Amino acid sequence: MSDFSRPAIRSLADNGGEWRIYRGSSMFRVFTPGDLLQVEKLVAAQAEIGDVIGFDTPRGTVAVHRLIGRSPSGKLRTMGDNNPGPDAEAIPPDAAIIRVVAVRGTDGEIRPVTRGAAGLAEFRRNRRRRWWGAELPRYMAGICRRLWYFKRTLRTPVRFGGEEIFYAGEIPVARRGANGRLSWSSPWYRVIYRIGR
Repeated sequence: MSDFSRPAIRSLADNGGEWRIYRGSSMFRVFTPGDLLQVEKLVAAQAEIGDVIGFDTPRGTVAVHRLIGRSPSGKLRTMGDNNPGPDAEAIPPDAAIIRVVAVRGTDGEIRPVTRGAAGLAEFRRNRRRRWWGAELPRYMAGICRRLWYFKRTLRTPVRFGGEEIFYAGEIPVARRGANGRLSWSSPWYRVIYRIGR
């Protein structure tokens, strides 16, 4: 019996067709936290590349990721559309999994989840969007660090309790927590602004 044949996914698979609450960010742009997912039980060998499946992780939690490939031995390779890389563990071909067939958004609208070739095309679009939204700003920030004199310096923070918030006009750009850690409102702001002393 593999690590993926845990009771959590077995109970979901036995109650196929039920609605389950989604939590997490690995499938951002496909699901948002609080969405209800309609699932159906499935044997791993029946899943198509591009399907969104749920499976038990070695940590004992249920992950909902997209099936992106199959090894010659039949093991399934998965990856969240918003994750930086594929999952480390492959799913054995005899594992019990669930397939997500529909999602009810927080607005109450029910829509089908793309599967197969259409699901794989959606995965590729989401990967490009992730690159433009997260990876490109990091790359540009590295370039702009060398060209620091082009950045606008933010010097005067607004203090709330133990936090400092830096504004550019009326736009909150960055926040420094009580622990001294700086977090940016958008990855692009790291490219344009710097925090002065």
